Amino acid sequence: MAGGVPINPSGAPEVLALQEALKKAGGDPGPMDRIVGRKTRAFQKRDGRKTTGRADKETIAKLKPFM
Repeated sequence: MAGGVPINPSGAPEVLALQEALKKAGGDPGPMDRIVGRKTRAFQKRDGRKTTGRADKETIAKLKPFM
Protein backbone atom coordinates (compact mmCIF):
# COMPACT_ATOMS: atom_id res chain seq x y z
CA MET A 1 0.00 0.00 0.00
CA ALA A 2 1.36 3.40 -0.91
CA GLY A 3 1.96 5.66 2.06
CA GLY A 4 2.72 2.92 4.55
CA VAL A 5 1.27 -0.09 6.23
CA PRO A 6 -2.20 0.62 7.61
CA ILE A 7 -3.32 -0.17 11.12
CA ASN A 8 -4.78 -3.59 10.62
CA PRO A 9 -7.00 -4.99 13.37
CA SER A 10 -6.69 -8.41 11.77
CA GLY A 11 -2.96 -8.42 12.48
CA ALA A 12 -0.76 -7.53 9.51
CA PRO A 13 2.64 -9.26 9.58
CA GLU A 14 4.22 -5.92 8.70
CA VAL A 15 2.93 -4.47 11.97
CA LEU A 16 4.57 -7.32 13.90
CA ALA A 17 7.87 -6.59 12.14
CA LEU A 18 7.60 -2.94 13.17
CA GLN A 19 6.75 -3.89 16.76
CA GLU A 20 9.80 -6.17 16.87
CA ALA A 21 12.01 -3.41 15.45
CA LEU A 22 10.65 -0.92 17.97
CA LYS A 23 11.44 -3.35 20.78
CA LYS A 24 15.00 -3.83 19.47
CA ALA A 25 15.35 -0.03 19.32
CA GLY A 26 14.60 0.13 23.04
CA GLY A 27 10.98 1.17 22.72
CA ASP A 28 7.96 -0.43 24.29
CA PRO A 29 5.51 -1.53 21.59
CA GLY A 30 3.24 -3.20 24.13
CA PRO A 31 1.99 -6.69 23.34
CA MET A 32 3.46 -8.26 20.20
CA ASP A 33 -0.02 -8.69 18.80
CA ARG A 34 0.27 -7.34 15.23
CA ILE A 35 -2.08 -4.52 16.15
CA VAL A 36 -0.91 -0.92 16.25
CA GLY A 37 -1.86 0.17 19.73
CA ARG A 38 -1.33 3.20 21.93
CA LYS A 39 2.30 2.36 22.74
CA THR A 40 3.21 1.70 19.13
CA ARG A 41 1.72 5.02 17.98
CA ALA A 42 3.56 6.79 20.83
CA PHE A 43 6.82 6.06 18.98
CA GLN A 44 5.83 8.51 16.25
CA LYS A 45 4.63 11.12 18.70
CA ARG A 46 7.74 10.87 20.90
CA ASP A 47 9.93 12.00 18.03
CA GLY A 48 7.65 14.95 17.30
CA ARG A 49 6.22 13.43 14.15
CA LYS A 50 2.60 13.39 13.17
CA THR A 51 0.91 10.33 14.62
CA THR A 52 -0.36 8.73 11.44
CA GLY A 53 -0.99 5.24 12.75
CA ARG A 54 0.81 3.98 9.66
CA ALA A 55 4.23 2.62 8.93
CA ASP A 56 5.02 5.71 6.91
CA LYS A 57 8.38 6.42 5.29
CA GLU A 58 9.70 8.33 8.32
CA THR A 59 8.76 5.57 10.76
CA ILE A 60 10.25 2.84 8.58
CA ALA A 61 13.45 4.86 8.07
CA LYS A 62 13.80 5.34 11.83
CA LEU A 63 13.34 1.61 12.55
CA LYS A 64 15.11 0.18 9.50
CA PRO A 65 18.43 -0.36 11.34
CA PHE A 66 16.56 -2.62 13.77
CA MET A 67 14.73 -4.70 11.16
